[in-house]
Parts: sequence; structure tokens; C-alpha cells
Amino acid sequence: MAKMIACPIKNNTHRWLTISAAITIVIVVSVIFGVAGLLLNTLVTLQPVLFITTGFIVYAVSTAAGVYFIAKYAHVSHKKLFFVCFGVPIVLLSMIQIVAQLISPLPKVIAPTDMRYWSLPTGSHIAYKRIGAQGQHKGEPIIFLHGGPGVSDLKNNSKYFGQLATMGHDVYVYDQLGAGFSSRLQDPRGYSVTRDAADLEAIRQIISAEQIIIISHSYGAGIAAQYIVQYPKRVAKLVLSSPGSIASGVDAGSGESIQKRLNSDERLDLYTHLFEPRALFTITDKSTGSICRK
Repeated sequence: MAKMIACPIKNNTHRWLTISAAITIVIVVSVIFGVAGLLLNTLVTLQPVLFITTGFIVYAVSTAAGVYFIAKYAHVSHKKLFFVCFGVPIVLLSMIQIVAQLISPLPKVIAPTDMRYWSLPTGSHIAYKRIGAQGQHKGEPIIFLHGGPGVSDLKNNSKYFGQLATMGHDVYVYDQLGAGFSSRLQDPRGYSVTRDAADLEAIRQIISAEQIIIISHSYGAGIAAQYIVQYPKRVAKLVLSSPGSIASGVDAGSGESIQKRLNSDERLDLYTHLFEPRALFTITDKSTGSICRK
């Protein structure tokens, strides 16, 4: 009676299918463990670097453990398995992120109506809106300094602070250098609080105001502080909203102290944004020749 001879091709195919299934299970389980470790660690620490690192370490350890058992029982190279288990998820996640960015284009940025530009002697080309005083004119104009640096919202800021025009003041809201519809510098090392304060003084001169009322928020408060040190006689009134720390190492009510007020759900929702890369695109404003970032 003829003996049955196993087909080596079929056996090899079955073997590698089994290994592939095991690798898939290791990857899925490791990702689940890594994400779980990350999320659980957000309840312990408020430092994103720490809980992201923890999630990465948990993922790496889980992957290493899975690779060890697969290699031991399947008699394959540890290095090859680890490369596959560790590298494939990273490549897949990167591809998913790229595709998501491509199929979800950034919303079109529309310039606010009545937006104008100042060409300052400092070299800055500044986008701004002016809301004229209503009723009896009371003198000093109000200038709002947004936060960031680089976080501008000319449309909504002008709408909100423009209400102060009903009190008899001209209101100016503008995008600081490097933000919104204002120009950019070729060398980013040129951005500084000193430069922003110089732009503010140039603006005061352009609008022919002897003194100004400054309303500032966050980073804008730093500009206001720098400005009042350099030009104390030019400030009639000053509002500092959520300013930064006045000295190194002093908690100014931001960062961790704010995160501590959030419950677990709010904190997790906040931290998910860490996985969304900030997409920055530039466009050239043909009418002005300035470079603006969408």
C-alpha cells in the first residue's frame, strides 16, 4: 500500500497562515493594552508626555511578549517578528492619518467683511478691523490683543469687542504678526514680544492716538506688559485677561491647574486632540502680496 506523503507547500502555507493570525492577534491586543495604559495613566498624571510614553511602553512590552511566544513555538526569527508586529501598526496608523487629512480638506478661510491692512514701519503687514465709535466720542481708542501666540479670531473678536463702540470708543481688533491674515516672517526667530510691542506702538502712531486703552488676553497680556514698560505714558487703561506667569516658576492659573478642574471624561476628550497633527497651510493674498496661513 502506497504511503501518503504530505505536501510541503500546503504545510508551509498552513504554518504561515497560523503565524499571520497569531501576529494579527498580538498587534490587536498590544494596541488595546497600549491605549488602555495611556487612558488609565491620564487619571494619574496631567503631563501628556508621561501618559503617551506609558502607553507606548505598554504597547512595546505587550508586543515583545507576543513575539517571544510566537517565535518560541513557531521557530521563527525574533527580530523579524518584532519588526512586523511593531512596525506594521505604525505604518497603518500613519497611512490612515494621511488619508484622513486628504479626504477631509481644511475649511476655507474667509476674510471678515471690512477687513483692512496696516503697512507698519516695522515691516509688518497687519490685518485689522475698525469698529467706529457710536454716540458721543469719548477719546481713547480701544485695542484688543489676542492670545497665542498665533491664535487669532478676527471675525469673532471684532464682533464681541466691537460692542464697546457703543460706549463711545473706536475699537481696533487685529491679527498679530504671524497670525491670521497678517504677514509672516521668513525667519521665525524674528517673532518676539518685543516685536509685537513695537508693532502696537506703530499702530498707535498710525491711528494718531495720544493714548490707548488696551484689552489683552493670554499671550496678548505679555505684549501689553512689554508695551506699558516701554511706553507707560501711552496707556490710558489696561485690562489683562488670563495673563501668563509674571515670573519664572509661578503658576498663573493655566496648564496643570486648569487641567485639575476637569473631570475624567473632559480630560480624555482634551487629550484626544494630541493625536491630531496641526495642519498649517499658507496662501498668498494676491491683493496685498502678504503671506497668510489658513
